[in-house]
Amino acid sequence: MSKRKKIISLLAALFISTQLWAGVIPGRWDKVARVREGTVLNVLLKDGSQVDGRAVQAGSTALTVMTPDGARHELRQDEVRRIVRPVPEDTVKNGVTWGLVAGAATGLVVTLAVWAPWMQNEGSGAGGIGFATVGVCGGIGALVGFAADSAIRTSDEILFEALP
Repeated sequence: MSKRKKIISLLAALFISTQLWAGVIPGRWDKVARVREGTVLNVLLKDGSQVDGRAVQAGSTALTVMTPDGARHELRQDEVRRIVRPVPEDTVKNGVTWGLVAGAATGLVVTLAVWAPWMQNEGSGAGGIGFATVGVCGGIGALVGFAADSAIRTSDEILFEALP
């Protein structure tokens, strides 16, 4: 094999592996054909126009989309440049909430296991340590939940990309 063929083969393999990593192979309609009815889609056509709506029907060579105004668009594969399924925005609120609950529960278990016997002997004034333990553990849990939820990146899913 000549040096030129090796370089071309390497570049082709690199291009294909990059496309596989991205989750879509240009020209393949497979993901579109499996779209469920009601899925929100953003479709960019080759003429530059865009059709945003919900999938009504998906086939092996065409897709029917209904826009919010009720118009139905039958889109053939050869008309489409790109189809994207948008992913809804995710706030960190749920991560903070779950972290707070998990941390506070852990603090409660620690309080009951470690501090409860001591609080019974010391009287009612020692209860503040238990509340502080639950609060501190809840705060740490909320911070961990915030960090974890912030680290999760969500992006739109490309279902189809036309060949260049």
